[in-house]
Amino acid sequence: MIRKAFLSFAALALATTVASADILNTAPPNNGRSEDGAGVFVDLTATSGNLTVIEIGMVSGEPENGPVRLRVWRRTGSYVGFDGTSDGWSIVDEVDAFSAGTTNPTSFFLNNPIALAHGEVTGFLFQGLIGGVRYTGTGSGGHQTTFSDANLTLFSDVARGAPEFGGSRFSPRTFSGYINYIPAPSSLALLGLAGLACGARRRRA
Repeated sequence: MIRKAFLSFAALALATTVASADILNTAPPNNGRSEDGAGVFVDLTATSGNLTVIEIGMVSGEPENGPVRLRVWRRTGSYVGFDGTSDGWSIVDEVDAFSAGTTNPTSFFLNNPIALAHGEVTGFLFQGLIGGVRYTGTGSGGHQTTFSDANLTLFSDVARGAPEFGGSRFSPRTFSGYINYIPAPSSLALLGLAGLACGARRRRA
């Protein structure tokens, strides 16, 4: 009986998490293939409550089905003014995938989902260790650097070649792809699962 209740709760929790996921898209890329190790800087701000980023879709310079690798750097506060130094930055994830091609975002499901606190700006460097990165901003005229929906705002206007923080700087250059996130209440379901599991263990003891 307890096992059935636990499984039912698990299914409900998973359904709630999946159903509440949302995606913020940016513009398609218009540059050529960058070198391996190049990256693009991004600021993310949760605007309606705490959020958790579970997936990053980034356009690679690698042909379809080629191996690619994303390294995610993070800092507290905006990247603006800090794209030329590693001070305050830390690596929070590294994900391997196979390229979706040079015009479509490659899906990188994070090993370590990233928490965004409501109202706080968090800076990121999305570094294409293998496959480089494609972005917007190389064409003539202006282009969009800020994207937002009801829950999340993204700002991006700098890219750098390899090595990180020390390669050639390009601006304005904007991240091309998407951010897949869930609102913090969805994570409460996972906490509930843990609590239910503990309760079941206590009853069996």
